[in-house]
Amino acid sequence: LKHPPRPPPPDVASLQRMLADSEKALGEATERISKSELADTKGGIKELLDENRRAREMVERLQRSVAERDVQIGELETSLKASNDEMAKNRAQHTDRLKALHEQVETLRQVANTAASSSSNVDGLQRQIRELEARRDAQQQALSQASEALDASRREIRELQAAAAE
Repeated sequence: LKHPPRPPPPDVASLQRMLADSEKALGEATERISKSELADTKGGIKELLDENRRAREMVERLQRSVAERDVQIGELETSLKASNDEMAKNRAQHTDRLKALHEQVETLRQVANTAASSSSNVDGLQRQIRELEARRDAQQQALSQASEALDASRREIRELQAAAAE
């Protein structure tokens, strides 16, 4: 097997020229890339700074919004507590009123029961009163009759005394 023939070795001077040309081309390319990258990087940094500023402004707005909401929440909590306190106070008052009404109802129930039992007693007492009034009327009539009889007896005595004196 034969190998393809090798090219003759380049001379050192041409290699150095090639190396110098390559380095120069690399330097120019690097400089172009660096300028482009630098411009891109500057633009990117500016964009990042703008984004950072916008993000910071958004955070500040959100913080203000959160602070405002915290104030509103505090006010609502205060209002809710006051409302709960008022409801508790009203509930206690209503409970006291209901208790008082229940006591009044119980008292009225007892009075009604007493009145019902007293009603039969009243009927009996009214009957006794009528009987006593009838006795009084009878006694008054008897007293009137006795008084008339007494007056008649006195008249008779005076008549007799007048006749005896003559």
